[in-house]
Formats: sequence, C-alpha cells, structure tokens
Amino acid sequence: MKTAKLLIGLGVALLAFSLSLWVLNLRQDAAAGASAEAVLTRLRPDSSAVQLRAAGEDAAPAETPLSPLPLYQLDPEIPMPTQTVDGIEYLGVLEIPAITLELPVISRWSYADLKHAPCRYSGSAYLDDMVLAGHNYESHFGGLRELRANDLVCFTDMDGNEFRYLVSGLEVLDRDDTEEMLDPRWDLTMFTCTLGGGNRIAVRCLREDSEAFAFPGS
Repeated sequence: MKTAKLLIGLGVALLAFSLSLWVLNLRQDAAAGASAEAVLTRLRPDSSAVQLRAAGEDAAPAETPLSPLPLYQLDPEIPMPTQTVDGIEYLGVLEIPAITLELPVISRWSYADLKHAPCRYSGSAYLDDMVLAGHNYESHFGGLRELRANDLVCFTDMDGNEFRYLVSGLEVLDRDDTEEMLDPRWDLTMFTCTLGGGNRIAVRCLREDSEAFAFPGS
C-alpha cells in the first residue's frame, strides 16, 4: 500500500513538473514573439542606402552619378550592413509566407540573443552561404518543420536588397554535426532543434533563380 501511494505521489509530482515546464515554455515563446514584433516595428531597411554607400556617405544622390548595381553585387565580400536596436545588431528581416512568419535576424548568434530573434550562425546572403539559427518556439522557427519543397523564403537586408529563395527540402542532422550543417551546396540554411533537443531540423534553400538541386534519393 505504501509503495502504491509512493508511486502515485511520484506520478503526480512528475505531471506537475511537466505542466510547469509546458507553462514556462509557453511564456518564453510569447515573450520571444513579442520581442521580435517590437523590433520589427523599429527596423527600417533602406533601399537607397546601398547607392549612398557606393557614392560616399555625404554624397547627394541627386547630384552624384551612381552605379545601377547594388554595392554587394560589385563586391560580394563586403560585410552586410546592420542596424542596432536596444544594443543588439540586426541584419535584416526574414519572411516565410507559407507559415505566416516575419522575423528580424540578429547579426551574430549567441544563446542569449536567440531568445529575442533568430541569429546569423555563419555566412552572408551576398556570398550565398548564409546559415540562420533559431529557437523552436512557435513564434520563431518552430514552424520550419511544416515547410515543403518550393515554399518561398525572403530575406531583406538593411539596405533594402531582397533575396528570394525556394525551399529544396528538410534534413534532420545530429546536433553536433556542424560540418554537414554548413554544407556549401545551399544558398540559405535555416535550422532549429527538434523537440527534446537531440537533433537539428535544417531547411535547405536555393536562390529563386538557381538551378534546382535534388536531395539524394528524392
């Protein structure tokens, strides 16, 4: 009888613990979504900035002959511009219409910053090797698992340059498989952890005008 009561008590305690974790995750998810939404209202990608950078910061666009090409096309190795909001540098805005997602992207990744928005893990949109990391909050990258081949992904940098990608497919990778995550065949990779954190879901994308790539066996 004592053993049965002990087991029942243990079960109740585990249930209460699981419920508290679920509530905590919901609160963190809501806070993360609110933080990202607040930043979006303050980010202002400027499509004229790229021309001003090419001509010089103090140049007047009406008086200076400007290159018809964005600066990143003339020199893809240049750093991507950022805008600072509340002490955090943001790289641009990510939009995924299929899952009704619009999020700011932080320039450099850290575990602390992931609570605010997805972060650039490595690479550059200018070099077609950008990798973005995000928490699996529903308000952040939790919906990546729902994406399908040919879904559209848009990234707009802080100069207003838009980069359009199509989803090629999804992969489940070991959480420590950094080399595979940085596979250079993809123009854009977005990843988040699976439930429980044992693996990573990686969404692989190619520029809209790139030649399609098929996953092995597809």
